[in-house]
Amino acid sequence: METRVLEVGFGTGFNALLTAKMAQIYEAPLVFVSLERELLPTATLAALNHGAVLDAAPLAEALAAWRRSQPEQVTPGRYAVTLAPQAVLDLHVGEATDAVLPASAFDAVYLDAFSPDVNPELWTLVFLRRLLNALLPGGRLATYSAKGSVRRALLSAGFEVERRPGPPGKREMLVGLRPT
Repeated sequence: METRVLEVGFGTGFNALLTAKMAQIYEAPLVFVSLERELLPTATLAALNHGAVLDAAPLAEALAAWRRSQPEQVTPGRYAVTLAPQAVLDLHVGEATDAVLPASAFDAVYLDAFSPDVNPELWTLVFLRRLLNALLPGGRLATYSAKGSVRRALLSAGFEVERRPGPPGKREMLVGLRPT
């Protein structure tokens, strides 16, 4: 059975590559759907050297090769990128709020958009409810944001919310559970 992850904010592609690496380790088929308004330039992605950081050079090279095959300004639309035989990136370039999010389609959501101050449209109650609806019952949403307003919005959207220790440099993060 494949794992389906939805990411809001592709950014540097780090989350997609890390998740694809985990799928390889566990030999689990992965469909990673990512929503991004505008992709970073090819040279910027290459300079990040994610392949070395993650010890996942073939995955990073697959992403880099696809990015090199595209113009610097990637036209809004949907792009399928095979990162590995069992890991496919379904990249949606355009406004995340316009994306079609099927009901109960994802095991996890990574809400990795810029802060609520920078991208307020991706932190609204309406959009958070869409993310809740896109999760399978029992699915989880993770976000680096630990702002009280985000926590309250997640609760209002219907998530069960927990604070968790954050990654290095970040004290806390939030995890939301779609009730079963």
